[in-house]
Amino acid sequence: MTKLEMAIYNSIKYTDTDHLKDLAIDGDTNLNFEIEVEEDVYYSPLMVASVVGCVPVLEILLTNPGIDLNYQDEETGCNSFWLASMYGKGGAMNLLASKGIDILNKHKETGKNALHVAI
Repeated sequence: MTKLEMAIYNSIKYTDTDHLKDLAIDGDTNLNFEIEVEEDVYYSPLMVASVVGCVPVLEILLTNPGIDLNYQDEETGCNSFWLASMYGKGGAMNLLASKGIDILNKHKETGKNALHVAI
């Protein structure tokens, strides 16, 4: 992970919106990299922000025109909306849905979508 990627990850993890803004998240900044959040589990910055559930952080990330809104975890096939649902982050789910994320995304193995997980 580069220094910039680590700084972005830490800003998301600790919901430091001021620092995240200072990192100049623009069209030239790649936000589609993977972060190892636990052993052999990799999420994109948008996925991490969805799990954290901080809407202001998500809003900053979503201003980047190159962000892949429907980025999926390679192993499970889950996207940020699915993860926000799993962690009970309704505000994140609402924002992601308003931006056009695939809300019917399903887990590869279980076939469950976000509604199944939320229940």
